[in-house]
Amino acid sequence: LKGSYTYTIVKETPAKQTAKASSKKSGQMTISWKKDASVTGYQVVYATDKKFTKKVVKKTVAKNATTSYTTSGLKKGTYYVKVRSYKTIDGQKAYGAYSKTVKVTVK
Repeated sequence: LKGSYTYTIVKETPAKQTAKASSKKSGQMTISWKKDASVTGYQVVYATDKKFTKKVVKKTVAKNATTSYTTSGLKKGTYYVKVRSYKTIDGQKAYGAYSKTVKVTVK
């Protein structure tokens, strides 16, 4: 092919999420967020320190209709939570920005 060609790469990144977290039962924590119909799923991250360096747990919620995640078997204390959504494009996950970090005390 002869000539000049111009192309544009469009990267779709999901919108930033807003997370909420609560602990109503001993050793459990429920994390919730708003549904986003344009994404593939969500990633939930929680840890025992606000810099997310100690005891970090990442969980993937693969259905975009799901708007909460409940953990169990946690030790009593303070946890920090953040959520982000992702979209699968050509087999690769494009992640949105993390929500603000939410502090929750597990009973």
